[in-house]
Amino acid sequence: MLVRISRFPAVSFRDLEAGLRAIDWSAWLPEVSAIEVKAACSGSKLFHEGAVEERVNTALASRNGEGPQQRIYVRLQHDLATVSIDATGEGLHKRGWRQAIDQAPLRESLAAALLMVSGWDRKSPLLDPFCGSGTIPIEAALMARKVAPGRHREFAFHTWPRVDEVKWDRLVLAADADVIDRKVRIVGSDSAVRAIDAARSNAERAGVADTIEFACRTAADVPPLGPKGWLVTNPPYGERVGGAVTAWQQMAALITRSPGWRGAVVAPLKLVSTQLRSANLAPATARVDTANGGIRVQLTPFDGVTAT
Repeated sequence: MLVRISRFPAVSFRDLEAGLRAIDWSAWLPEVSAIEVKAACSGSKLFHEGAVEERVNTALASRNGEGPQQRIYVRLQHDLATVSIDATGEGLHKRGWRQAIDQAPLRESLAAALLMVSGWDRKSPLLDPFCGSGTIPIEAALMARKVAPGRHREFAFHTWPRVDEVKWDRLVLAADADVIDRKVRIVGSDSAVRAIDAARSNAERAGVADTIEFACRTAADVPPLGPKGWLVTNPPYGERVGGAVTAWQQMAALITRSPGWRGAVVAPLKLVSTQLRSANLAPATARVDTANGGIRVQLTPFDGVTAT
């Protein structure tokens, strides 16, 4: 998230330098920061982005060094300079608890979106038979308890001199007041031992280790979990992870013996129809097209299995 800190006309580098000097940088940056500058120019007399970045770095030279990272963005559009500072730091999809990862991890925010697309009621049992480093089960456990996204991370604005930490602490306390002690059965399994080890470590950091049952097993070995529930998962695609055909066959068998279950899956956009048929899934109408790891994918909810 960017916070705009100044806007001024700039038809020359002299204008740009004067506008930069007029900014009260002491209100936004610590005395010493690791500053990264990004410029973008469009329809302006100042069109050399590298030269614009050089002027900003020169203006901030006395503050640039070893310290908290700060990203400054300067956009020149039609001779109007807009200076913004990144308030977030790392991307908002990073919640702060996922430090151990397995191959082809699903972004935390995308896992949360998949859970919402599935229609999960946050009370019924939930299963992820290809849990990897535990992203979906952990996001589910946090959602069930109403833990605010990003509660376990820091943000770049925490280092800004003008930030009122007392007010921030009040906001955090208000968010924590919404947390409930809800016990929901959430099961995550994966055939790789390293993935389950990573999932357990991440769940500990997220504070939900007592909520999730992790087990090292294939989807074919998952025992029945009850007559109704949700299966929400990111099965192997085959484009980056091996064993995709076998995994989808195992998931098809799992769904077939759990006919009362609903859920959602992630599949490559170009293969989604074939993959859903192979798993005998009856897709719902609401679907979301997006990207994961550079691959166009679809978040597809399903309502049980197709009629045979």
